[in-house]
Amino acid sequence: MGYDPNLFVKPLGDFWTCPKCDLILREPVQICENSHSICSSCSSSSVFQICPSTGCNGAVLDEKSRRLDATTSRFLSSQSIRCANSTQRSQETGEVCDWIGPLIEGNTHAIECTFSTTACPHTGCNFRARSSALPTHLRMCPFRLVRCPNGSVNIGGGSPRRGCNYKGGLNTMDQHLSGCEYSPCPQASYGCRFVSTPAMMEVHDPECKDLLLSELRELRKQLASQGVSAQSAPPLTTGP
Repeated sequence: MGYDPNLFVKPLGDFWTCPKCDLILREPVQICENSHSICSSCSSSSVFQICPSTGCNGAVLDEKSRRLDATTSRFLSSQSIRCANSTQRSQETGEVCDWIGPLIEGNTHAIECTFSTTACPHTGCNFRARSSALPTHLRMCPFRLVRCPNGSVNIGGGSPRRGCNYKGGLNTMDQHLSGCEYSPCPQASYGCRFVSTPAMMEVHDPECKDLLLSELRELRKQLASQGVSAQSAPPLTTGP
């Protein structure tokens, strides 16, 4: 692929345009016996029977015979371009980069440009920011992928219990949970990590309460033996 024509301060004509990608020639190589050129990447990724240049029916050179168009390359390298960030305002300051320099220095500037931004990788998010600010956004991005909290969990180091395997954007989780067939144990606030369908929860819920009550009685005995007055525990919740 060639260079975006809008980056060049002085508009360049069709002579400097790649006939394959319609962009300004990048690393031009001669493609035919009439010395027409094409981007190096376009040349290697396409198969031509005749020269793709408009009005030219010249024979296409085989790959071994194609050479860098040094004259065109030198001319383009000296042409003034704008920074690619000249049209993208900073979301932090509203400013744009005003750098202008020869094409040959463009890659060096792009690395050093303080206006360079990176797009959020999450599908559906249009946020762009400087690389240093992106980690903060990623932690809060509403489009980041998260698993359903009713997913499979390991209990006591054993095999995972089956749960919901939904994974989607954080912004879709409320809608998913409203119809999720799995739900956490009503005693989740007491440390129970069991998740299940309503039918299985009817079996688990009373067993879980009995176990928690047993543990609570044992804890009170231990506190009493140490002379500590145990406050009443919050009542266990009932099942759905």
